[in-house]
Amino acid sequence: MDRSSNRKAVLLYTICIYAGMWILASIHSAAGALQTEVINVFSLRDSVKGLPSGVVTGFSIVSFLCVLFTAGRFFKSRMLALGLGIGAAALCLIILPAPFAVFIALLCVVGLSSGVIDSLSSAVISELYPGKGSTMCLLHATYGCAGLVMPFVFKWTMSSGSLGWRSTYLIVGLCMGLVFVGEFIVSRRFSSMIEAPTDKTRRVTPGLLLKVLLNKRLLPIYISAFLGGIYLNTMLVWTPRFIEFGHNGEEYLTWVLACVYLAITVSRLAMFVLKPDMILFLKCGMPVCAVALVGAILVKSPLIALIALFVSIFFIGPVIPFHVTIAGEMMPENRFVVTVSLMLIMMLGQTVASPLIGKAESLWGINNAMYIAAGAVFFSWLASLMIRRER
Repeated sequence: MDRSSNRKAVLLYTICIYAGMWILASIHSAAGALQTEVINVFSLRDSVKGLPSGVVTGFSIVSFLCVLFTAGRFFKSRMLALGLGIGAAALCLIILPAPFAVFIALLCVVGLSSGVIDSLSSAVISELYPGKGSTMCLLHATYGCAGLVMPFVFKWTMSSGSLGWRSTYLIVGLCMGLVFVGEFIVSRRFSSMIEAPTDKTRRVTPGLLLKVLLNKRLLPIYISAFLGGIYLNTMLVWTPRFIEFGHNGEEYLTWVLACVYLAITVSRLAMFVLKPDMILFLKCGMPVCAVALVGAILVKSPLIALIALFVSIFFIGPVIPFHVTIAGEMMPENRFVVTVSLMLIMMLGQTVASPLIGKAESLWGINNAMYIAAGAVFFSWLASLMIRRER
């Protein structure tokens, strides 16, 4: 990618990427905001409680792998357009009354779409702005802004519409369709100006992927990202139930996910302005994240628990973009493969978390289930202590 080749093309391309990140956050936010509603409507039990969010992340992994092995054979912008198109169609079809199996099948398609958006968004920004963790934080701050706004939109659609929770997916699908149109125009008119197909010798092969995955310098980041994925999924999906049932805080329910995403947004914007040493932040900030989450579990007041959650998430917010930036600098010749493989491993952690927390809630209650997330971020911090950034 070359920013100097055509500034207008790059600007439009970047706007589409940011819009796609907004939609991605809306999909993830819906999983948490509608979690209790879906559980009640379909009478879900045990680990099946986490199946809706689990299939989204699980099939995102499938599309991550597809992106890895098709990169260089197709334009990234056109791949993004395809992902947006199929995702928009699946989200709109959820409006139709259907059994749980059909709902899950549509979410599988949404997962494929989400994986395309997620992998290519971070990868493209990494290529356009190499080594700039602050720019990556700004991209992911867009994710946080969407998560802050969308829970209130979801509440309005559920209270004012006769179709209930399904109407929220329709709204996200329609917005995704609009982004698809914009991305399609960009890919048709400007893709040749902002990117060119990768040389055949640089295309991703199983051998290259294995080389990246087995790189010893990246191992601590991979471990930290996997465990961080468990924490992140718990925060994005299970915190509404944590506050509502674990702390009897139903009056704060609408604000829970807004608080989660606000913490992510403020944190990443702060990092964009302050530009701290990334390794130092990982070593000092992640213990605060774990301690604050334990505090949220132990307190009785839902309001104080919500504040503690905000603090916890604030100190984990920049970790993903910092991981991506640091890993990319370790293997700059394979930056795209490193970026996508790292996000893939983080999503493996998210996929594991969904049924794990669901089962733990059924066995021990939601408060005790949250200790899994606290433990995950603690061990993620231990792994981050082993990261060595070359200067």
